[in-house]
This record gives sequence, structure tokens and C-alpha cells, in this order.
Amino acid sequence: MPYVDVRLYGTSTGTQENSFAFEATQAAAVQNQVWSGNVFARIVAGSLNNVGSVSLRLQELDGVGAYLGESVTPLVNVLGSLQRHNATRKMLSASTGKVALAFSIYASAASVAVDVTIRFYLPQLCLSAQMGSPILPPVGAPAVATRACDIPVCTQLAPWFNPNEGTILFEGGPYN
Repeated sequence: MPYVDVRLYGTSTGTQENSFAFEATQAAAVQNQVWSGNVFARIVAGSLNNVGSVSLRLQELDGVGAYLGESVTPLVNVLGSLQRHNATRKMLSASTGKVALAFSIYASAASVAVDVTIRFYLPQLCLSAQMGSPILPPVGAPAVATRACDIPVCTQLAPWFNPNEGTILFEGGPYN
């Protein structure tokens, strides 16, 4: 999977937020739309020593990019295996013009050493309340891609499985 490593290291000057956007431009949005942003993430070097929190942020912005509000989802369990994280937000303001996906790291105190590298895979922003499967462009032709939401429906497992929420894991092999 394509990824980007982000390393934050040095000595903090205070309890402060360092926020980073996944894209230089924001997607167009309007009031009452529901957006979902997601990313796979894990720590590949260093540690969360002296780090207060790591969060995924779905930011609501006006037409020129000024901050209006956000939904924040802590990135938990980034120490172990690869995890997918999601933030969802309904655009509340009549001034909404854009939406952006970002992450932030908080230093826990002043004058403490921080050194952590987080690997982010496949950040994705969707006009939907649910996460879709990652959209990958053709090899060698990176570009923005769009498609209709893929929301699987499973009706054969009722009544014990709620088709509106939950996860089904399937492992298969060759048929002999």
C-alpha cells in the first residue's frame, strides 16, 4: 500500500499541537453534508513517550479555508499492527465551503524529548458517513479518483448479524 512516513522529533517548547494536512487543497463541501475521513496508521519508529495524543481530524472550513469546526478521533493502538481510523462530521455552518483531513500530535509538556515516526497509508476523504474501501489510481498515474460509495449489504446472516453495523471477517483459500 502507498504510504508516507511523518517523523516528529526534538524538544518541545510547550504543550502544543502540531497539525498536518494530508492534502494541500481542500474538497468543496456545503452545510448539512456528512463527510468521512479515514487513514491506516501505525508507529514504525520511536515511541509515544512525552506525546499526549495523536488524533485524526476532519475539519470544516469556510470558502477561503478559515476554520469553522472539526471532529477529532484519537488514533489508538498505533503501537502495534496496522489499524484503520475514521473521523466523521456533519457540516454544521451555513458558511461551510471546504472540508479537510488532517492529523495532529500533542506534546505532553514543555522541554521534553519527542521522537516518533508514524506511517500513514491511503488517507481518504469521502462524502459519506461510512468508510469505503480505498481508491487506488492506476500504477504510475497518481490522481484524484472518485466513485460511488461501496456499502456492502448482507441479508443472509439475519437475525444474529445486524447488517447496519459490525464486521465480518472471512479467510479463504483455493478450492480443490
